[in-house]
Amino acid sequence: MSRKKETDYTLIVMLAVVAVIIASLTIGMISAMKNRRVAEPGTTPEQTVVVTDAPTDAPTNIPTDAPMEVPTSTPEPTPESTPEPTPPPPTPTPTPKPTNTPAPTATPKPTATPTPKPTATSSAHISATPAPLPVINLKHKGDPTDKMIAFTFDDGPNGLENGSTKTLLDGLRERNIKVTFFIKGMELDTHPYHKTLLKMAYDDGHLIGNHTYSHLNLKRMSEQEVFKEINKTNDIIEQITGERPVFLRAPGGAFREDMMAAVGMINVKWGPFDIGDSTGDWKKSHPNATTQDFEDYLVNAIVSKAQDGDIILMHDIIMTSVRAALRAMDILKEKGFRFVTVDELLLRNANENQTLSTTYIYTFMRQGDTRGLVDKK
Repeated sequence: MSRKKETDYTLIVMLAVVAVIIASLTIGMISAMKNRRVAEPGTTPEQTVVVTDAPTDAPTNIPTDAPMEVPTSTPEPTPESTPEPTPPPPTPTPTPKPTNTPAPTATPKPTATPTPKPTATSSAHISATPAPLPVINLKHKGDPTDKMIAFTFDDGPNGLENGSTKTLLDGLRERNIKVTFFIKGMELDTHPYHKTLLKMAYDDGHLIGNHTYSHLNLKRMSEQEVFKEINKTNDIIEQITGERPVFLRAPGGAFREDMMAAVGMINVKWGPFDIGDSTGDWKKSHPNATTQDFEDYLVNAIVSKAQDGDIILMHDIIMTSVRAALRAMDILKEKGFRFVTVDELLLRNANENQTLSTTYIYTFMRQGDTRGLVDKK
């Protein structure tokens, strides 16, 4: 091949390559124009879509190479521009198949239960109707003008055959003297013989009263606990003697005045003279004194202070107190005193239509005194 032909061939090849390149660039530009990003009507710039094919109803008088103007505000959609999408029809909720539900039965009306009146065997609230007045079965009735003293003994029974309570019962039987025992229920569960002592005291004609079960301060207890302390002891005493007590002495004299009417018992304290707690025998011994000295002290305290109508507090769980009480009785008998149970003393001035109140605390009963007496209902 000649040099001139070789040059012409090279030039033709180069022109062909340039033409191919130009054609490729043109096709690319046209494709880019078709695939340009446009803002969809009714959307924000963040909600643009890529249009790959021009819509068939797009205007044809817009040059394909014209620059796209970005709108400054998003136009409101119109029915002519972009129709609002038709919401899909609601999915029907399947109707549950009816089940065979039995017909409701009528609920019976509750039967009204009458509220029982609170008694000493009830745990009713203190605001309930007060318990009825107890019936006092007076065993002894002497001359109300006699000089009377009621000896009372707390916290027993105590000891066995040679114990303090048995010694007291033997001494009272020898003297034909009747006293009042305020029984602590716990003692009756301590030893079987204590129940024998209680039955012995009852059969000898002594009055049996309630001194609670555990000897706790009633003012520091709930209503339910107070009823339990009292009722438990009443139940035990009634099982042994066949008679339910109606006289109550609260430990330490700490009565629940707000509950006395609901409890329904006669509340007995002691007095009126104050030597410790009445005689102070619970201290067991006097400071710097022997047992005999303390016994002499107790005898002198009782005899020198005793008056007609007194209620004297002592404890049959202390042998010193038992001996002192028997000695004091011998001296007071010589002075013309008659020893009675609490019920006889407190009813000395009552007529046949009167009885004792459950809301009064009795400490003594002088001749002619009518305090604490109420009409029978």
